[in-house]
Amino acid sequence: APTTRMSLVTGTIDVATITPPVTGHHELVLIFTDASPGDLVTTGNILVGTTTVTQNAPLLLEYLPQTAKYYVK
Repeated sequence: APTTRMSLVTGTIDVATITPPVTGHHELVLIFTDASPGDLVTTGNILVGTTTVTQNAPLLLEYLPQTAKYYVK
């Protein structure tokens, strides 16, 4: 679970649910550090997933409290 706006993500498993670090609208920057990172999948609170997660590249997500979902920017 991220605790700041920018968080490093380790490992190779898919990410389906992100625990919001704050209430209300916010943005997160996730940086996947593994050479073969997992995907963002839509079985949790991520509205549109992506399989183009790249090692050490920032991935920006925006949280909309009205839908309780993260949107990949």
